[in-house]
Amino acid sequence: MESEKKAPKRKAHFLLKSFALLFVFYFVIQFIVIASQIREKKQELASLQDQVDEQQLANDELQNMLDSGLTDEYIERIARDKLGLAYQGERVFIDISGTK
Repeated sequence: MESEKKAPKRKAHFLLKSFALLFVFYFVIQFIVIASQIREKKQELASLQDQVDEQQLANDELQNMLDSGLTDEYIERIARDKLGLAYQGERVFIDISGTK
C-alpha cells in the first residue's frame, strides 16, 4: 500500500523537476540570444557614432568656410583646381605622366 502512495508523489515530483529544468533552460537560451543581440547593437552603435563624428567634422569645416567668407585666394584656388581656369596670358603646364 505504501508503494502505491509513493508512485504518484514521485511522478509529480519528477514532473515538477522537469518543468523547472525546462524553465531554466529556456531562460538561459533567451539570455544568450539577448546578449548576442546587445553585442551586435553595440557594434552598430559604435559604427554609427563614427559616422556622426565624421559628419560633424565635415560640418565644422563648412561652417568655418561660411564664417570666414569667400576670400579671393579661395575663389582663385577653386577656379584653378576644379574649373581648370587661368589668368589671361598665363601658361599652364599639365603633367600627363600621372606621377606627382
